[in-house]
Amino acid sequence: MRQFGRRKKWIIAVAVVVVLLPLGYRALLVLGDYINDKLIDAIGFHETGATVIRKEIVKFDETNHSYLNDHGDRIEAQPGGSQYCVYYKYDEFNGYDERFTSKLMQFEESRLAEGNPHFAWKNYDDKSLYDTVQVGDKLIVTYRAYSDGYLEVVSVKVAER
Repeated sequence: MRQFGRRKKWIIAVAVVVVLLPLGYRALLVLGDYINDKLIDAIGFHETGATVIRKEIVKFDETNHSYLNDHGDRIEAQPGGSQYCVYYKYDEFNGYDERFTSKLMQFEESRLAEGNPHFAWKNYDDKSLYDTVQVGDKLIVTYRAYSDGYLEVVSVKVAER
């Protein structure tokens, strides 16, 4: 009889763990998303719209094996790879006061006039973003702006159509 009581306790304990474990996991996921959203807000990241202005496939070989990234740094690339670039321009800058927003738009216009638009790409030889958008499509850009006009972009995704 005592054996049956001990076995019954184990069955109940396992059942509780099986039920509570997924609930706890889900609670951690929800809490993690909440903390991530609050952290992004605290750090000062904002979302805004952008428009695709050009697409380009850049192929790297022995003579063309580097590119300038969005920050103006020369980045070495492996010969034989390709970069599927999506160039875009910001439609507006959200979340800042009017004076700073105006300054950012001036930086953006000057950058476009110099033929140096912002661009996004996934990984080498990854065409997923490139194949998804066409010139004129809208993007959602998550970014943080600095007083010198530098924009730190953390994500670029296709806006819902």
